[in-house]
Amino acid sequence: MKDTRGITLISLIVTIIILLILAGVVLNLTLQRNGIFTTAKQAGKNYINTQEQELADLENLYSSMQVAINDDAKITISMEDLNKLIEDKIKNSITGPDYNKRESITFTNKSYTVQEDGYIQVYFKYLSGVNAGSGVQDFLRINNVIVFANNASVNWQNPWSPIFLVKKGDLISYSATAQEITGFYFPIR
Repeated sequence: MKDTRGITLISLIVTIIILLILAGVVLNLTLQRNGIFTTAKQAGKNYINTQEQELADLENLYSSMQVAINDDAKITISMEDLNKLIEDKIKNSITGPDYNKRESITFTNKSYTVQEDGYIQVYFKYLSGVNAGSGVQDFLRINNVIVFANNASVNWQNPWSPIFLVKKGDLISYSATAQEITGFYFPIR
């Protein structure tokens, strides 16, 4: 009797032929002129060339930048120094109240003229007996424009007092039933 376990010679040959065809297709795709390896090598070369060109362009740009020192003296600045100057400029351009340099301001005849550009903050302390429902309003004005109106039922107390940006020469005034008004000036940092 014939043993039927195993593969025939014909099926083995057909399998080998199919594998050879697949290997030929794969080799053709990878090794031909526009194959995977050629394309990958070219992409790597393009990346390196572009990176070198960009570095050369940046070096040319940085080396051609001049920094004026006195009106006529010039020096060349390195990339590191330029980056540091840019970072310092960004840090120094961030503005806001410098809370560490708070100064009290004194109102004369319910007004105050700003001496330097900066910020102001004003607190009202109400007379005893002034309460909600009295209809009393306090107004803070900058150059005669009302910038804040407060009902007498609420004391302006930290941190609820708003801070206003002001310029040198601005006139700060108020109309209030408050017994006491306190103001602070903060320089711009």
